[in-house]
Order: sequence, then structure tokens, then C-alpha cells
Amino acid sequence: MRALVVLGALLSHWRRHKVQLAMLLLGLALATGLWTGVQAINAEARASYTRAAETLAGDRLSRIVPKEGGWIAQADYIALRRAGWQVSPLVEGEVRIGPERVRLLGVDPLTLPAEARMLNSVATGLAAFTLARTTLYTAPQTAE
Repeated sequence: MRALVVLGALLSHWRRHKVQLAMLLLGLALATGLWTGVQAINAEARASYTRAAETLAGDRLSRIVPKEGGWIAQADYIALRRAGWQVSPLVEGEVRIGPERVRLLGVDPLTLPAEARMLNSVATGLAAFTLARTTLYTAPQTAE
């Protein structure tokens, strides 16, 4: 009974103030549209991140990392290779060029597992990659 009284009061107010009712409905419609758009963008971003991770084989390849962080000793790497493990080193470092810091990542293209071979397609081919004396791939903005 009270709900009907409250509803009647609101309806009588909006009957006299039609612009307020129109703005209320317009605001609800815009808010719903905005919420739906944000949800669609978030879903597409999640799907894009998943595709990128699959492309780079980030979740398909196992990683061996020391517990304390840092690096794996070369002797350990050699022992793993001799034991038959198909391990491929990832070399990373930072170099300072003037005021800029550049992070460098290097992989051994000859020991990459089949799942990560798409990384070789960044180069013009394995021969070009290995025969070049020094090869550096970078974005034009970084090169400047």
C-alpha cells in the first residue's frame, strides 16, 4: 500500500515536470550504454591478452628459474643439456645509451623448442639471423 503511495507521488511529480522524467530516462539509457561498452572493451582486452600470451607461447613453455632469483649457473645449464633436457637460454640485460635505458633480450635460435619457433620469424630467416655479425631489432623510436 505504501509503495503505491510513493509511486503515485513520483508519477504526479513527473507528470508536472516532464523534462526531469525525460532526463532521468536519458541518463539511465546513457549509463546502461556506457556500462555495456566498457564491459565489451574489457572482454576484448582480456581476449587480446590471451591471444598474445598464446602467440608468444608464454603459457605453453616451462621455465626454470632459481628460487632466490638471479641467474642459473652455466654449469647447471650444461648439466641439464647433457641430461637430455631441451633447455634454451634466455639472455637479458640492460644497457644505458645516453639518458635512456634499453632492455635487451636474447635467445639462442638453434635450441628453441618447436613451440617457440615463431620467434625466429622476426628475423628474415635463421641463416640471416646467425650469419650477421651483429643484429639488432628495435622500434624506430628506440633507435633514434
